[in-house]
Amino acid sequence: MNKIMRLGLSMAMAIAFSLLSQAQANYAPETFKKLQSLTGDWQGKDEHGNQVKSNFRLMISNTVVMETLDALGMEEMLTLYSVDGNGISLLHYCPTNNQPHMRAIPSSANVSQLVFSFLAAGNLSSIEVGHETQDDP
Repeated sequence: MNKIMRLGLSMAMAIAFSLLSQAQANYAPETFKKLQSLTGDWQGKDEHGNQVKSNFRLMISNTVVMETLDALGMEEMLTLYSVDGNGISLLHYCPTNNQPHMRAIPSSANVSQLVFSFLAAGNLSSIEVGHETQDDP
């Protein structure tokens, strides 16, 4: 009976350790490498069919990806992406003169889309003022 209890306890501990390891997995470095691979000029169309131009550039010893976005009828925007612990931090410089800060936690090493959560914003007089609340690179 004692052997069965030890075996059961050992199995339970192994399962718990495995689940804990998975819960603490940090996929931010692999995800950031994908962001770094976007370096260069990109062109596309927005939801209205208007041309959009974007440029991704590595900055500060390759620890920051800088994106500039030029969309028809809008002033240029700038977004900075960086690793932040187990997540990706985003700081957006908006033509409306505010700076939303968002963060996404990648769910796997092979993530193809990031969903950012709004954390705060610099120079935002009220939450009702137009500002970015989610951005998908």
